[in-house]
Amino acid sequence: MLTLQNVRRTFDSQPVLRGVDLSIARGQIACLLGPSGCGKTTLLRIIAGLEGADSGDVLLDGDSVMRVPVHARDFGLMFQDFALFPHLNVADNVAFGLRMHGLPRAQQAARLHEVLALVGLSDFEARDVSSLSGGERQRVALARSLAPNPRLLMLDEPLGSLDAALRERLVVELRAIIKHVGLTALYVTHDQREAFAIADVIAVMNAGRIEQVASAEDLYRRPATTFVARFLGLRNIFPVIGWRDGAAITSAGVFPAPQETQALLLHPDDLRLTAPETPGALPATIVERVFLGDSYRCLALHNEALLMFKLPAHSAPPAVGAAVALLPTRIVPLAS
Repeated sequence: MLTLQNVRRTFDSQPVLRGVDLSIARGQIACLLGPSGCGKTTLLRIIAGLEGADSGDVLLDGDSVMRVPVHARDFGLMFQDFALFPHLNVADNVAFGLRMHGLPRAQQAARLHEVLALVGLSDFEARDVSSLSGGERQRVALARSLAPNPRLLMLDEPLGSLDAALRERLVVELRAIIKHVGLTALYVTHDQREAFAIADVIAVMNAGRIEQVASAEDLYRRPATTFVARFLGLRNIFPVIGWRDGAAITSAGVFPAPQETQALLLHPDDLRLTAPETPGALPATIVERVFLGDSYRCLALHNEALLMFKLPAHSAPPAVGAAVALLPTRIVPLAS
């Protein structure tokens, strides 16, 4: 298990990490998800030993690694630029870490064949890395990270330099390989789709803090804060402007909610067209309808609140200007 305890870091009097706590179970793929500048790469570098923390601790299986040198931590690292040696071929790039660990030549050769087969590059040993495609270089970098049997694999935006279609395919392959090996892994990205595709658990970071830790499904369906909901691209977030008989007053209406609620999310996936007489229905007027291929995205004006909802592509969506009634079947309370 990887455990972070109250990790803090400041640069030039500016807090970058503000007391980060996180636990990752053995064999889990965890993801640090957040916008640029939120502290996720700094946190990764502290775990790796490439930077120091002002305070806090990093433990692996209960033992602190804060005073353990980088080379002695047995952590695998994979970066966005792959950090391959351009003057070495595929075999020599992958074997570099094995030589650093002092393995006998016979064991190096056996492990080299094993990891190249694992990443689908069995016939690439003699190839120059400069002749490889972006996806192939990514696999070489992964093979090099896996070769020494690391105790923890860390990946910092490893697919960031690849085009979207290739990223979508490779992130699935990455997850399959990491799960096959059984490694604990920490994956850094700003891309929600990437995080959802690879991670067992996702920690959403904002301004040096972790806002929420959950599975992809729980994050999307039950975001804890306004920041998490907005970062995931969810619409229909309405601040609480008052209370009436234990219910939260918003520009979209009055809804039951816990007293600590700062805003309400009328989840776009759970707004349904319904009959106007349905209890709880919100009368609205369609102001926009956009065809997205697999669905229609509709915007409806209710009082002064814009509500976004989706309809299947095979449906007959209401026209712009049509009067409709929307029923929110799930309302998510949000902290600030």
